[in-house]
Amino acid sequence: MNSGAAARCRRSAFIGIMKTFTISKLARLYGLSRSTLLYYDRIKLLPASGRTPSGYRRYTENDENKLKKICGFRQAGLSLKDIRNLLSTGIKPSTRIFTERLQAIGTQILDLKNQQRLLTGLMKNAASGRCPPSVDKAMWVDMLRTAGMDA
Repeated sequence: MNSGAAARCRRSAFIGIMKTFTISKLARLYGLSRSTLLYYDRIKLLPASGRTPSGYRRYTENDENKLKKICGFRQAGLSLKDIRNLLSTGIKPSTRIFTERLQAIGTQILDLKNQQRLLTGLMKNAASGRCPPSVDKAMWVDMLRTAGMDA
């Protein structure tokens, strides 16, 4: 047996001992679509650790742990670019990305509260019969400002 074949046998034996996942099984485990994992593979965020002899992707427990982190970061609203940066450092993640996300959420919350106040005012005016028949320029500008389009 040549050295390349021996290495493949050792690798196959090792992967046979490790718990592995098909792309569909791993996707189901996290409530994702198969195409999401294919996309993560294509952008090299979560490439498959190996392939079966027939070419199917195989994921290891390490890949599953990495996907767990990716899903957690996605739930926190982080972009795939930010997630890639966090995972590629290999060390304790910088708080900069988390701080930026918190600031963005704070801005969104303020915008939503402003929209809520505007809608409450519109509802009060409508209930009292004071609702203008159409939206005038001042009201339109106020709605745009409330929606965060005042820059």
